[in-house]
Amino acid sequence: MPGKPVIVCSHPRKLLEDHLLQTLRIAEEMAAKFNFTLSPAQKKALFFHDIGKAHPFFQARLCKNCPEKERCDSSKALSTHKKIGHAESSGA
Repeated sequence: MPGKPVIVCSHPRKLLEDHLLQTLRIAEEMAAKFNFTLSPAQKKALFFHDIGKAHPFFQARLCKNCPEKERCDSSKALSTHKKIGHAESSGA
């Protein structure tokens, strides 16, 4: 919908951006614990590891099972006719 922010989830009730940032933070904490650093390329890969979940068909799949779907403007705008995984686009 023009002018409205789109809610992009990674799991029901969990924002994709939060999931990606949390994964990066955990990896950085693990790296520090084991005394190594992550390269900028590794950090980018970690941040974008699930970016395929932003695809509208994947979002529709998540929204279909989300307990918040009736209150979420994004779920009402998504098609539920097709199913898609996220591994291929995330892996790329």
